[in-house]
Amino acid sequence: MSFLKAQINPHFLFNVLNSFYAKALKNDVPELADGIAKLAELMRYMVYETNEDKVALEKEIHHLKKFIQVYQLRISEDDDVFINFAVKGAVDNVKISPMLLIPFVENAIKHGIDTKAKSVINISLEVAQNKLSYKVTNTMQQAVYGLKNSASGFGLDNLKKRLSILYPNAYTIETKVEKGCFLSLLELKID
Repeated sequence: MSFLKAQINPHFLFNVLNSFYAKALKNDVPELADGIAKLAELMRYMVYETNEDKVALEKEIHHLKKFIQVYQLRISEDDDVFINFAVKGAVDNVKISPMLLIPFVENAIKHGIDTKAKSVINISLEVAQNKLSYKVTNTMQQAVYGLKNSASGFGLDNLKKRLSILYPNAYTIETKVEKGCFLSLLELKID
């Protein structure tokens, strides 16, 4: 019965999102339709594609980009908010545990975006010599207008615990304040 309930709830939500998507297209609101489609894609990934021990890094990167795009729907073109994402190296054929990278971006958005002040988030991911280096920096804001009460279930502390189980002696994680920015760095040994 629990399995059936778990299958029905996501199915119901996806049907509702599909209905909203169709109505947005019918009423000629393409931005809304696009946002709904991206949200559905995020949910589909989290519900159906992260059940494996490892996922393709390319899928994780795609998920991060979609997450950022959905968040940017909340930002006005007049806001002085910039989110940059750079990827270097051979990310194809690399697999990692799912949902390891998103907590850094959630944290940066939650604590680094103020629509009333210049806000910058820089994300860089590089794969080289069997090592993944992932760095997220964000401006530190006094008043925060990013994600409120994020219900992701992951925080940086929980992520550290998860990494110690999944990648014992194969990672380093560092967070620090540097020149008015909060910096998070993850280095992960990969096969």
